Amino acid sequence: MKTRPTRDGLEHVPNTLRIVIILLFVACFVTGSLAQIQIPVQHSAGSSSGKLVQRTFGRKTVISPRALGKAWKGNSTFVNGQDLGVGAMQVSLVSDDELISKSNASFIIFLAHFTYLRLIVPNNPPVFDKAEANPLQVNGHSAWGQLYTLSTGKTKALDLITNSFCAAGGWLSNGTLLSIGGNVIDPANPVATNGNTALRFFTPCAPGGDCQVHEYPDIHLTSIRWYASTVRLPDGSIIIIGGTVQGGFNNAPDIDNPTIEFYPPKGDGKQIYFQFLHDWKTNQEYRLPDLPNGVMATYPASAASALLPLTIKNKYSAEILICGGSTQDLDNPNSLSVQAPTSTQCARIKIVGKESVGGWQLEQMPSARIMGDAILMPDGKVLIINGAHTGFCGYFNAVDQVGSSNAANPAFQPILYDPLAASGSRFSTNFPASQTERLYHSSATLVPDGSVFTAGSNPNANASPWSRHGRMALGQLGRVYNTEYLQPPYMSLPRPTFSGQPKKLLYKAQVTFSYTAPKGTKTIRAVINDIGYSTHGVHMNQRWLELKVLSAKDGKITLQGPPGPTYYPPGYGWLWILADDVPSKGKRVMVGKGKGQFF
Repeated sequence: MKTRPTRDGLEHVPNTLRIVIILLFVACFVTGSLAQIQIPVQHSAGSSSGKLVQRTFGRKTVISPRALGKAWKGNSTFVNGQDLGVGAMQVSLVSDDELISKSNASFIIFLAHFTYLRLIVPNNPPVFDKAEANPLQVNGHSAWGQLYTLSTGKTKALDLITNSFCAAGGWLSNGTLLSIGGNVIDPANPVATNGNTALRFFTPCAPGGDCQVHEYPDIHLTSIRWYASTVRLPDGSIIIIGGTVQGGFNNAPDIDNPTIEFYPPKGDGKQIYFQFLHDWKTNQEYRLPDLPNGVMATYPASAASALLPLTIKNKYSAEILICGGSTQDLDNPNSLSVQAPTSTQCARIKIVGKESVGGWQLEQMPSARIMGDAILMPDGKVLIINGAHTGFCGYFNAVDQVGSSNAANPAFQPILYDPLAASGSRFSTNFPASQTERLYHSSATLVPDGSVFTAGSNPNANASPWSRHGRMALGQLGRVYNTEYLQPPYMSLPRPTFSGQPKKLLYKAQVTFSYTAPKGTKTIRAVINDIGYSTHGVHMNQRWLELKVLSAKDGKITLQGPPGPTYYPPGYGWLWILADDVPSKGKRVMVGKGKGQFF
Protein backbone atom coordinates (compact mmCIF):
# COMPACT_ATOMS: atom_id res chain seq x y z
CA MET A 1 0.00 0.00 0.00
CA LYS A 2 1.34 3.41 -0.95
CA THR A 3 2.22 5.87 1.80
CA ARG A 4 1.16 9.46 1.32
CA PRO A 5 3.75 12.25 1.41
CA THR A 6 3.65 14.15 4.72
CA ARG A 7 5.83 16.47 6.74
CA ASP A 8 5.95 14.07 9.68
CA GLY A 9 9.40 12.94 10.74
CA LEU A 10 11.22 15.56 8.64
CA GLU A 11 14.59 16.19 10.20
CA HIS A 12 14.68 19.78 11.43
CA VAL A 13 17.94 21.33 12.49
CA PRO A 14 19.01 24.83 13.55
CA ASN A 15 20.00 27.13 10.72
CA THR A 16 22.80 29.52 11.52
CA LEU A 17 23.61 30.48 7.95
CA ARG A 18 20.20 31.45 6.64
CA ILE A 19 21.04 32.63 3.19
CA VAL A 20 20.21 30.44 0.23
CA ILE A 21 22.37 31.30 -2.75
CA ILE A 22 20.13 30.99 -5.75
CA LEU A 23 21.53 30.73 -9.24
CA LEU A 24 18.32 31.33 -11.11
CA PHE A 25 17.59 29.05 -14.03
CA VAL A 26 15.20 31.23 -15.96
CA ALA A 27 13.50 33.57 -13.52
CA CYS A 28 15.85 36.53 -13.96
CA PHE A 29 18.53 37.79 -16.29
CA VAL A 30 21.74 39.33 -14.96
CA THR A 31 22.90 42.27 -17.05
CA GLY A 32 25.57 44.93 -16.93
CA SER A 33 26.41 48.18 -18.67
CA LEU A 34 29.92 47.76 -20.04
CA ALA A 35 30.86 47.00 -23.61
CA GLN A 36 30.23 43.45 -24.72
CA ILE A 37 33.07 41.08 -25.55
CA GLN A 38 33.13 40.19 -29.23
CA ILE A 39 34.67 36.83 -30.14
CA PRO A 40 35.79 36.66 -33.78
CA VAL A 41 34.29 33.70 -35.63
CA GLN A 42 35.73 32.19 -38.77
CA HIS A 43 32.99 31.33 -41.25
CA SER A 44 33.21 28.63 -43.86
CA ALA A 45 31.33 28.24 -47.08
CA GLY A 46 27.70 27.41 -46.52
CA SER A 47 27.55 28.62 -42.94
CA SER A 48 25.11 31.36 -43.77
CA SER A 49 22.58 28.77 -44.89
CA GLY A 50 22.70 26.98 -41.57
CA LYS A 51 25.10 24.19 -42.51
CA LEU A 52 26.92 22.69 -39.53
CA VAL A 53 30.41 24.17 -39.37
CA GLN A 54 32.88 21.89 -37.64
CA ARG A 55 35.85 23.82 -36.32
CA THR A 56 38.45 23.61 -33.63
CA PHE A 57 38.20 26.21 -30.87
CA GLY A 58 41.26 26.33 -28.67
CA ARG A 59 41.84 22.58 -28.54
CA LYS A 60 45.60 23.09 -28.34
CA THR A 61 45.49 26.22 -26.24
CA VAL A 62 46.62 26.12 -22.63
CA ILE A 63 46.18 29.24 -20.52
CA SER A 64 49.14 29.81 -18.20
CA PRO A 65 50.40 26.21 -18.11
CA ARG A 66 50.97 24.97 -14.59
CA ALA A 67 51.35 21.74 -12.68
CA LEU A 68 47.84 20.38 -12.20
CA GLY A 69 48.98 17.77 -9.72
CA LYS A 70 49.42 14.05 -10.05
CA ALA A 71 45.73 13.34 -10.68
CA TRP A 72 45.65 15.26 -13.98
CA LYS A 73 49.08 14.44 -15.38
CA GLY A 74 48.70 12.24 -18.43
CA ASN A 75 45.98 11.73 -20.98
CA SER A 76 42.22 11.81 -20.62
CA THR A 77 40.11 9.65 -22.91
CA PHE A 78 36.53 9.54 -24.17
CA VAL A 79 34.96 6.07 -24.03
CA ASN A 80 31.63 5.18 -25.63
CA GLY A 81 28.86 3.81 -23.42
CA GLN A 82 25.62 2.05 -24.26
CA ASP A 83 22.96 3.89 -26.24
CA LEU A 84 19.92 5.15 -24.38
CA GLY A 85 16.30 4.67 -25.37
CA VAL A 86 15.24 8.20 -24.44
CA GLY A 87 16.87 11.60 -24.74
CA ALA A 88 18.93 12.54 -21.69
CA MET A 89 17.46 15.94 -20.93
CA GLN A 90 17.56 15.43 -17.17
CA VAL A 91 19.82 13.13 -15.21
CA SER A 92 20.52 12.28 -11.58
CA LEU A 93 22.72 9.66 -10.01
CA VAL A 94 20.64 7.49 -7.69
CA SER A 95 23.07 4.82 -6.54
CA ASP A 96 26.63 3.62 -6.93
CA ASP A 97 25.68 1.99 -10.24
CA GLU A 98 22.46 3.55 -11.50
CA LEU A 99 21.25 6.71 -13.14
CA ILE A 100 17.76 8.00 -13.54
CA SER A 101 17.16 9.82 -16.74
CA LYS A 102 14.35 11.55 -18.37
CA SER A 103 15.33 10.30 -21.72
CA ASN A 104 18.41 8.23 -20.86
CA ALA A 105 20.94 8.06 -18.10
CA SER A 106 22.85 5.77 -15.83
CA PHE A 107 22.50 6.27 -12.12
CA ILE A 108 21.31 9.57 -13.29
CA ILE A 109 18.02 11.23 -13.92
CA PHE A 110 17.66 12.86 -17.27
CA LEU A 111 14.69 15.03 -18.07
CA ALA A 112 14.23 15.65 -21.73
CA HIS A 113 12.45 18.29 -23.73
CA PHE A 114 8.88 17.14 -23.40
CA THR A 115 10.19 15.62 -20.24
CA TYR A 116 10.87 11.99 -20.18
CA LEU A 117 11.69 10.63 -16.76
CA ARG A 118 14.26 7.98 -16.20
CA LEU A 119 15.08 6.76 -12.72
CA ILE A 120 17.93 4.60 -11.53
CA VAL A 121 18.52 2.54 -8.44
CA PRO A 122 21.69 0.71 -7.40
CA ASN A 123 23.23 -0.44 -10.63
CA ASN A 124 20.53 1.46 -12.51
CA PRO A 125 20.54 5.19 -13.33
CA PRO A 126 17.35 7.11 -14.21
CA VAL A 127 17.07 9.36 -17.24
CA PHE A 128 14.24 11.77 -18.03
CA ASP A 129 13.22 13.17 -21.38
CA LYS A 130 10.28 15.02 -22.80
CA ALA A 131 7.31 13.05 -24.09
CA GLU A 132 8.37 12.41 -27.66
CA ALA A 133 8.74 9.58 -30.17
CA ASN A 134 11.64 7.80 -28.48
CA PRO A 135 12.54 4.25 -29.55
CA LEU A 136 12.20 2.89 -25.99
CA GLN A 137 8.66 1.61 -25.45
CA VAL A 138 6.56 1.10 -22.33
CA ASN A 139 2.93 -0.08 -22.18
CA GLY A 140 2.46 0.41 -25.90
CA HIS A 141 3.87 3.93 -26.23
CA SER A 142 7.19 5.74 -26.35
CA ALA A 143 8.83 6.16 -22.95
CA TRP A 144 10.22 9.42 -21.61
CA GLY A 145 11.91 8.01 -18.55
CA GLN A 146 14.53 5.34 -18.09
CA LEU A 147 16.70 3.59 -15.51
CA TYR A 148 20.24 2.98 -16.67
CA THR A 149 22.78 0.67 -15.06
CA LEU A 150 26.28 2.05 -15.40
CA SER A 151 28.16 -1.24 -15.04
CA THR A 152 26.14 -3.20 -17.62
CA GLY A 153 24.37 -0.63 -19.78
CA LYS A 154 21.04 -2.33 -19.06
CA THR A 155 18.00 -0.10 -19.09
CA LYS A 156 14.45 -0.14 -17.81
CA ALA A 157 11.65 2.00 -19.19
CA LEU A 158 9.74 4.09 -16.67
CA ASP A 159 6.07 4.71 -17.24
CA LEU A 160 5.52 8.36 -16.41
CA ILE A 161 2.06 9.88 -16.47
CA THR A 162 2.69 13.61 -16.84
CA ASN A 163 4.90 15.52 -19.23
CA SER A 164 8.20 16.22 -17.48
CA PHE A 165 9.58 18.45 -20.22
CA CYS A 166 11.58 21.30 -18.66
CA ALA A 167 10.97 20.07 -15.12
CA ALA A 168 13.17 20.79 -12.11
CA GLY A 169 14.27 18.24 -9.55
CA GLY A 170 16.03 17.49 -6.31
CA TRP A 171 16.50 15.01 -3.48
CA LEU A 172 14.69 15.18 -0.15
CA SER A 173 16.51 14.32 3.06
CA ASN A 174 14.98 10.84 3.20
CA GLY A 175 16.47 9.83 -0.16
CA THR A 176 13.36 10.39 -2.28
CA LEU A 177 13.87 12.02 -5.66
CA LEU A 178 11.37 14.71 -6.55
CA SER A 179 10.66 15.79 -10.14
CA ILE A 180 8.91 19.16 -10.19
CA GLY A 181 6.71 20.85 -12.79
CA GLY A 182 6.92 20.39 -16.53
CA ASN A 183 4.95 21.05 -19.66
CA VAL A 184 1.41 20.93 -21.01
CA ILE A 185 -0.02 18.18 -23.21
CA ASP A 186 1.80 17.86 -26.53
CA PRO A 187 -0.69 17.28 -29.38
CA ALA A 188 1.96 15.16 -31.11
CA ASN A 189 2.16 12.87 -28.06
CA PRO A 190 -1.12 13.03 -26.11
CA VAL A 191 -0.20 10.02 -23.95
CA ALA A 192 1.54 12.35 -21.49
CA THR A 193 -0.89 14.40 -19.44
CA ASN A 194 -0.37 18.01 -18.34
CA GLY A 195 2.69 18.19 -16.09
CA ASN A 196 3.04 21.90 -15.37
CA THR A 197 2.06 21.53 -11.69
CA ALA A 198 3.10 17.89 -11.28
CA LEU A 199 5.16 16.35 -8.48
CA ARG A 200 6.77 13.01 -9.31
CA PHE A 201 8.28 10.79 -6.61
CA PHE A 202 10.99 8.17 -7.01
CA THR A 203 12.64 6.19 -4.23
CA PRO A 204 15.61 3.98 -5.17
CA CYS A 205 15.08 0.30 -4.47
CA ALA A 206 17.30 -2.77 -4.30
CA PRO A 207 18.84 -4.15 -7.52
CA GLY A 208 16.19 -6.05 -9.44
CA GLY A 209 13.39 -4.29 -7.58
CA ASP A 210 10.39 -2.72 -9.28
CA CYS A 211 11.43 0.92 -9.03
CA GLN A 212 8.85 3.24 -10.52
CA VAL A 213 7.92 6.89 -10.59
CA HIS A 214 4.78 7.62 -8.58
CA GLU A 215 2.40 10.50 -9.21
CA TYR A 216 -0.66 11.58 -7.20
CA PRO A 217 -3.25 13.88 -8.83
CA ASP A 218 -4.08 15.54 -5.49
CA ILE A 219 -0.45 16.27 -4.60
CA HIS A 220 0.84 19.05 -6.82
CA LEU A 221 2.40 22.51 -6.96
CA THR A 222 0.37 25.57 -6.02
CA SER A 223 1.16 27.23 -9.36
CA ILE A 224 2.42 26.39 -12.83
CA ARG A 225 6.22 26.13 -13.07
CA TRP A 226 8.09 25.63 -16.34
CA TYR A 227 11.89 25.82 -15.97
CA ALA A 228 11.92 26.22 -12.20
CA SER A 229 14.95 25.70 -9.92
CA THR A 230 15.39 23.91 -6.60
CA VAL A 231 17.64 23.99 -3.53
CA ARG A 232 17.62 21.42 -0.70
CA LEU A 233 17.43 23.27 2.62
CA PRO A 234 19.05 22.58 5.99
CA ASP A 235 15.78 21.13 7.31
CA GLY A 236 15.79 18.54 4.50
CA SER A 237 12.94 20.05 2.49
CA ILE A 238 13.16 21.56 -1.00
CA ILE A 239 12.62 25.19 -1.91
CA ILE A 240 11.11 25.50 -5.41
CA ILE A 241 12.07 28.72 -7.14
CA GLY A 242 10.59 30.69 -9.99
CA GLY A 243 9.93 29.49 -13.50
CA THR A 244 7.27 30.61 -15.94
CA VAL A 245 3.57 29.85 -16.30
CA GLN A 246 3.96 28.80 -19.93
CA GLY A 247 6.66 27.99 -22.42
CA GLY A 248 8.47 30.77 -24.19
CA PHE A 249 11.83 31.98 -25.44
CA ASN A 250 12.28 34.79 -22.93
CA ASN A 251 10.96 35.10 -19.40
CA ALA A 252 8.70 38.06 -20.05
CA PRO A 253 6.78 39.78 -17.22
CA ASP A 254 3.44 38.41 -18.43
CA ILE A 255 4.57 34.79 -18.01
CA ASP A 256 7.05 35.13 -15.14
CA ASN A 257 6.36 33.29 -11.88
CA PRO A 258 8.56 35.22 -9.40
CA THR A 259 7.55 33.15 -6.39
CA ILE A 260 8.83 30.35 -4.23
CA GLU A 261 7.14 27.43 -2.52
CA PHE A 262 8.33 24.47 -0.51
CA TYR A 263 7.94 20.73 -0.51
CA PRO A 264 6.75 19.60 1.94
CA PRO A 265 4.69 22.84 2.24
CA LYS A 266 5.51 25.25 5.05
CA GLY A 267 3.13 27.50 6.94
CA ASP A 268 -0.06 28.20 5.01
CA GLY A 269 1.44 26.87 1.77
CA LYS A 270 1.16 30.21 -0.02
CA GLN A 271 3.67 31.31 -2.64
CA ILE A 272 6.37 33.77 -1.63
CA TYR A 273 7.92 36.34 -3.95
CA PHE A 274 11.69 36.33 -4.12
CA GLN A 275 14.80 37.82 -5.66
CA PHE A 276 18.37 36.73 -6.26
CA LEU A 277 19.70 36.20 -2.72
CA HIS A 278 17.00 34.98 -0.37
CA ASP A 279 16.74 34.31 3.37
CA TRP A 280 14.25 31.46 3.30
CA LYS A 281 13.40 31.74 7.00
CA THR A 282 12.62 35.48 7.05
CA ASN A 283 11.60 35.88 3.38
CA GLN A 284 14.08 38.73 2.87
CA GLU A 285 16.02 39.42 -0.30
CA TYR A 286 19.52 40.81 -0.80
CA ARG A 287 20.69 42.21 -4.10
CA LEU A 288 24.01 41.13 -5.59
CA PRO A 289 26.07 42.96 -8.23
CA ASP A 290 25.14 42.45 -11.87
CA LEU A 291 27.41 40.32 -13.99
CA PRO A 292 29.93 42.63 -15.72
CA ASN A 293 30.19 43.46 -19.41
CA GLY A 294 26.54 42.85 -20.23
CA VAL A 295 26.95 39.09 -20.12
CA MET A 296 23.73 37.17 -19.61
CA ALA A 297 24.01 33.76 -17.97
CA THR A 298 20.51 32.26 -17.89
CA TYR A 299 18.38 30.73 -20.62
CA PRO A 300 18.49 31.45 -23.54
CA ALA A 301 22.07 32.57 -22.80
CA SER A 302 22.84 29.69 -20.45
CA ALA A 303 26.28 29.75 -18.82
CA ALA A 304 28.00 27.04 -16.80
CA SER A 305 27.81 27.72 -13.06
CA ALA A 306 28.84 26.09 -9.80
CA LEU A 307 29.21 26.66 -6.08
CA LEU A 308 32.97 26.23 -5.68
CA PRO A 309 34.37 23.65 -3.21
CA LEU A 310 33.82 24.32 0.48
CA THR A 311 37.15 23.49 2.10
CA ILE A 312 38.60 23.54 5.58
CA LYS A 313 41.24 26.01 4.40
CA ASN A 314 38.72 28.51 3.03
CA LYS A 315 36.58 28.06 6.18
CA TYR A 316 33.70 26.78 4.05
CA SER A 317 33.17 30.20 2.48
CA ALA A 318 30.79 30.32 -0.47
CA GLU A 319 32.10 31.35 -3.89
CA ILE A 320 30.10 31.19 -7.11
CA LEU A 321 31.61 30.62 -10.56
CA ILE A 322 29.75 31.53 -13.78
CA CYS A 323 31.50 30.84 -17.11
CA GLY A 324 30.28 31.69 -20.59
CA GLY A 325 26.91 33.03 -21.69
CA SER A 326 26.04 35.68 -24.24
CA THR A 327 25.88 39.42 -24.80
CA GLN A 328 23.53 39.19 -27.78
CA ASP A 329 20.17 40.97 -28.04
CA LEU A 330 18.07 37.98 -27.06
CA ASP A 331 14.88 40.04 -27.00
CA ASN A 332 14.92 39.71 -30.79
CA PRO A 333 15.96 36.08 -31.42
CA ASN A 334 14.64 35.97 -34.98
CA SER A 335 17.35 38.44 -36.00
CA LEU A 336 20.18 36.33 -34.54
CA SER A 337 22.46 33.85 -36.25
CA VAL A 338 23.72 30.44 -35.13
CA GLN A 339 27.14 32.04 -35.67
CA ALA A 340 26.51 34.78 -33.08
CA PRO A 341 29.53 35.04 -30.74
CA THR A 342 29.22 33.75 -27.19
CA SER A 343 31.23 34.86 -24.16
CA THR A 344 34.62 33.76 -22.83
CA GLN A 345 33.99 35.49 -19.51
CA CYS A 346 34.36 33.59 -16.23
CA ALA A 347 33.06 35.56 -13.25
CA ARG A 348 33.65 34.58 -9.63
CA ILE A 349 32.16 36.13 -6.50
CA LYS A 350 32.45 35.44 -2.76
CA ILE A 351 29.38 35.60 -0.53
CA VAL A 352 29.74 36.29 3.20
CA GLY A 353 26.50 36.50 5.14
CA LYS A 354 24.21 38.85 3.26
CA GLU A 355 26.84 40.53 1.10
CA SER A 356 29.34 39.91 -1.64
CA VAL A 357 33.00 40.54 -0.88
CA GLY A 358 35.19 42.20 -3.51
CA GLY A 359 32.65 42.06 -6.32
CA TRP A 360 32.99 39.90 -9.41
CA GLN A 361 36.52 38.73 -10.25
CA LEU A 362 36.91 38.18 -13.99
CA GLU A 363 38.95 35.82 -16.15
CA GLN A 364 38.68 34.64 -19.74
CA MET A 365 38.24 31.03 -20.83
CA PRO A 366 40.43 29.68 -23.64
CA SER A 367 37.32 29.64 -25.86
CA ALA A 368 33.80 31.03 -25.77
CA ARG A 369 30.95 28.75 -24.74
CA ILE A 370 27.22 28.59 -24.14
CA MET A 371 25.15 25.71 -22.66
CA GLY A 372 28.16 24.26 -20.84
CA ASP A 373 27.99 22.00 -17.78
CA ALA A 374 30.23 22.77 -14.78
CA ILE A 375 31.06 19.51 -12.97
CA LEU A 376 32.69 19.49 -9.52
CA MET A 377 35.32 16.77 -9.78
CA PRO A 378 36.35 14.59 -6.79
CA ASP A 379 39.53 16.63 -6.21
CA GLY A 380 37.69 19.96 -6.27
CA LYS A 381 38.56 21.08 -9.80
CA VAL A 382 35.76 22.14 -12.13
CA LEU A 383 35.29 20.46 -15.50
CA ILE A 384 33.40 22.53 -18.09
CA ILE A 385 31.99 20.24 -20.77
CA ASN A 386 29.29 20.21 -23.49
CA GLY A 387 27.69 23.19 -25.20
CA ALA A 388 28.46 25.30 -28.26
CA HIS A 389 30.86 28.07 -29.24
CA THR A 390 28.30 30.14 -31.16
CA GLY A 391 24.57 30.83 -31.16
CA PHE A 392 22.10 30.57 -28.31
CA CYS A 393 19.80 28.06 -26.61
CA GLY A 394 16.68 26.49 -28.02
CA TYR A 395 15.44 25.89 -31.54
CA PHE A 396 13.26 27.39 -34.30
CA ASN A 397 14.46 30.98 -33.71
CA ALA A 398 17.74 31.75 -35.50
CA VAL A 399 17.63 33.11 -39.04
CA ASP A 400 20.04 30.40 -40.23
CA GLN A 401 19.07 27.41 -38.09
CA VAL A 402 21.17 24.25 -38.27
CA GLY A 403 18.21 21.98 -38.84
CA SER A 404 16.16 23.53 -36.04
CA SER A 405 19.07 24.42 -33.74
CA ASN A 406 19.78 27.98 -32.62
CA ALA A 407 23.45 27.07 -32.00
CA ALA A 408 26.30 25.75 -34.12
CA ASN A 409 29.97 24.91 -33.69
CA PRO A 410 29.69 22.35 -30.88
CA ALA A 411 32.20 22.62 -28.03
CA PHE A 412 33.79 19.19 -28.40
CA GLN A 413 36.71 19.82 -26.05
CA PRO A 414 36.33 20.15 -22.26
CA ILE A 415 38.08 22.80 -20.15
CA LEU A 416 39.44 22.26 -16.64
CA TYR A 417 39.28 25.07 -14.06
CA ASP A 418 41.44 24.97 -10.93
CA PRO A 419 39.87 27.26 -8.28
CA LEU A 420 42.98 27.05 -6.06
CA ALA A 421 45.38 28.33 -8.72
CA ALA A 422 46.30 31.98 -9.15
CA SER A 423 44.18 34.09 -11.47
CA GLY A 424 45.51 33.71 -15.01
CA SER A 425 46.70 30.17 -14.33
CA ARG A 426 43.44 28.35 -13.72
CA PHE A 427 42.52 26.91 -17.12
CA SER A 428 43.76 23.84 -18.94
CA THR A 429 42.63 22.36 -22.27
CA ASN A 430 44.73 19.22 -22.16
CA PHE A 431 41.79 17.07 -23.26
CA PRO A 432 40.77 15.09 -26.31
CA ALA A 433 37.77 16.13 -28.35
CA SER A 434 34.49 14.28 -28.00
CA GLN A 435 33.09 12.67 -31.13
CA THR A 436 29.54 13.74 -30.31
CA GLU A 437 27.95 17.17 -30.15
CA ARG A 438 26.18 17.87 -26.87
CA LEU A 439 23.99 20.89 -27.47
CA TYR A 440 20.52 21.86 -26.27
CA HIS A 441 18.83 19.16 -24.15
CA SER A 442 22.05 17.32 -23.35
CA SER A 443 23.31 16.47 -19.88
CA ALA A 444 26.42 15.48 -17.94
CA THR A 445 27.20 14.16 -14.49
CA LEU A 446 30.04 12.83 -12.40
CA VAL A 447 29.68 9.08 -11.73
CA PRO A 448 31.15 6.95 -8.91
CA ASP A 449 34.21 5.66 -10.77
CA GLY A 450 35.36 9.27 -11.19
CA SER A 451 34.53 9.63 -14.87
CA VAL A 452 32.06 12.12 -16.33
CA PHE A 453 29.01 10.71 -18.09
CA THR A 454 27.62 12.72 -21.02
CA ALA A 455 24.44 12.02 -22.95
CA GLY A 456 21.66 13.56 -24.95
CA SER A 457 21.31 16.52 -27.30
CA ASN A 458 18.20 17.35 -29.28
CA PRO A 459 17.71 20.93 -30.47
CA ASN A 460 14.44 19.89 -32.12
CA ALA A 461 10.76 19.79 -31.21
CA ASN A 462 10.64 16.00 -31.28
CA ALA A 463 12.78 12.92 -31.77
CA SER A 464 14.40 13.02 -35.20
CA PRO A 465 16.33 10.74 -37.54
CA TRP A 466 19.56 9.98 -35.74
CA SER A 467 22.81 8.13 -35.95
CA ARG A 468 25.17 7.09 -33.16
CA HIS A 469 26.69 10.56 -33.24
CA GLY A 470 23.36 12.27 -33.55
CA ARG A 471 23.89 13.99 -36.89
CA MET A 472 21.02 14.15 -39.33
CA ALA A 473 21.30 14.39 -43.08
CA LEU A 474 22.04 17.72 -44.74
CA GLY A 475 24.11 18.96 -41.83
CA GLN A 476 21.21 19.08 -39.41
CA LEU A 477 21.55 18.32 -35.71
CA GLY A 478 19.31 15.51 -34.49
CA ARG A 479 18.43 13.61 -31.35
CA VAL A 480 21.46 11.92 -29.78
CA TYR A 481 20.98 8.63 -27.93
CA ASN A 482 24.60 7.58 -27.53
CA THR A 483 26.56 8.07 -24.31
CA GLU A 484 30.19 8.82 -23.53
CA TYR A 485 32.43 8.79 -20.49
CA LEU A 486 35.32 11.21 -20.11
CA GLN A 487 37.98 9.34 -18.15
CA PRO A 488 40.54 11.67 -16.47
CA PRO A 489 44.21 10.63 -16.11
CA TYR A 490 43.76 9.60 -12.47
CA MET A 491 41.65 6.63 -13.56
CA SER A 492 44.77 4.94 -14.90
CA LEU A 493 46.84 5.65 -11.75
CA PRO A 494 47.07 3.65 -8.51
CA ARG A 495 44.12 4.92 -6.47
CA PRO A 496 43.12 4.81 -2.82
CA THR A 497 40.33 2.48 -1.74
CA PHE A 498 38.08 2.28 1.30
CA SER A 499 35.54 -0.11 2.79
CA GLY A 500 33.39 -0.53 5.87
CA GLN A 501 32.18 3.07 5.73
CA PRO A 502 28.90 3.80 7.57
CA LYS A 503 25.64 4.00 5.64
CA LYS A 504 24.84 7.22 7.50
CA LEU A 505 27.23 10.07 8.20
CA LEU A 506 25.95 12.17 11.09
CA TYR A 507 26.89 15.80 11.68
CA LYS A 508 30.17 16.22 13.61
CA ALA A 509 30.17 12.49 14.40
CA GLN A 510 33.46 10.56 14.22
CA VAL A 511 33.56 7.46 12.04
CA THR A 512 36.39 5.00 11.46
CA PHE A 513 36.74 2.55 8.57
CA SER A 514 39.38 0.81 6.48
CA TYR A 515 41.34 2.39 3.65
CA THR A 516 44.38 1.81 1.48
CA ALA A 517 46.60 4.38 -0.24
CA PRO A 518 49.23 4.05 -2.98
CA LYS A 519 52.80 3.71 -1.80
CA GLY A 520 54.46 7.06 -1.09
CA THR A 521 51.21 8.93 -0.39
CA LYS A 522 51.87 12.07 1.67
CA THR A 523 48.43 13.56 2.18
CA ILE A 524 45.01 11.98 2.81
CA ARG A 525 41.81 13.99 2.51
CA ALA A 526 38.11 13.10 2.47
CA VAL A 527 35.21 14.86 0.76
CA ILE A 528 31.45 14.48 0.46
CA ASN A 529 29.96 15.49 -2.88
CA ASP A 530 26.31 16.08 -3.78
CA ILE A 531 26.40 15.34 -7.50
CA GLY A 532 23.08 17.11 -7.97
CA TYR A 533 20.25 17.03 -10.48
CA SER A 534 21.39 17.95 -13.99
CA THR A 535 19.25 19.53 -16.68
CA HIS A 536 19.89 22.23 -19.29
CA GLY A 537 23.42 22.79 -17.96
CA VAL A 538 22.13 23.55 -14.45
CA HIS A 539 23.28 21.20 -11.67
CA MET A 540 20.76 21.86 -8.92
CA ASN A 541 22.11 21.24 -5.40
CA GLN A 542 25.62 20.33 -6.60
CA ARG A 543 27.97 20.78 -3.63
CA TRP A 544 31.51 19.69 -2.64
CA LEU A 545 32.48 19.72 1.04
CA GLU A 546 35.80 18.73 2.59
CA LEU A 547 35.55 16.58 5.72
CA LYS A 548 37.99 16.79 8.63
CA VAL A 549 40.35 13.80 8.72
CA LEU A 550 41.31 13.14 12.34
CA SER A 551 43.75 10.31 11.61
CA ALA A 552 44.82 8.06 8.76
CA LYS A 553 47.28 5.31 9.67
CA ASP A 554 47.65 1.54 9.89
CA GLY A 555 44.92 1.02 7.31
CA LYS A 556 42.29 2.93 9.29
CA ILE A 557 40.91 6.39 8.62
CA THR A 558 38.91 8.41 11.14
CA LEU A 559 36.99 11.41 9.90
CA GLN A 560 34.31 13.76 11.16
CA GLY A 561 30.90 14.32 9.61
CA PRO A 562 29.96 17.71 8.12
CA PRO A 563 29.92 20.58 10.64
CA GLY A 564 26.18 21.14 10.22
CA PRO A 565 23.21 21.08 7.82
CA THR A 566 23.80 24.63 6.61
CA TYR A 567 27.11 23.43 5.17
CA TYR A 568 25.72 20.20 3.75
CA PRO A 569 21.92 19.77 3.92
CA PRO A 570 20.73 16.31 4.99
CA GLY A 571 20.46 13.83 2.15
CA TYR A 572 22.54 11.59 -0.05
CA GLY A 573 26.12 12.32 -1.05
CA TRP A 574 29.15 10.52 -2.44
CA LEU A 575 32.14 9.95 -0.19
CA TRP A 576 35.64 10.11 -1.71
CA ILE A 577 39.12 9.58 -0.27
CA LEU A 578 41.93 11.60 -1.88
CA ALA A 579 45.54 10.37 -1.77
CA ASP A 580 47.68 13.34 -2.85
CA ASP A 581 44.53 14.48 -4.69
CA VAL A 582 44.16 11.18 -6.59
CA PRO A 583 40.57 10.13 -5.81
CA SER A 584 39.17 6.77 -4.84
CA LYS A 585 35.91 5.63 -6.33
CA GLY A 586 32.93 7.37 -4.76
CA LYS A 587 30.45 5.56 -2.52
CA ARG A 588 26.98 6.77 -1.61
CA VAL A 589 26.23 7.61 2.02
CA MET A 590 23.32 9.32 3.73
CA VAL A 591 24.27 12.56 5.46
CA GLY A 592 22.03 12.98 8.49
CA LYS A 593 19.47 10.51 9.78
CA GLY A 594 17.60 10.05 6.50
CA LYS A 595 14.32 10.98 8.14
CA GLY A 596 11.14 12.20 6.53
CA GLN A 597 8.25 10.26 4.99
CA PHE A 598 7.40 12.02 1.74
CA PHE A 599 6.05 9.23 -0.45
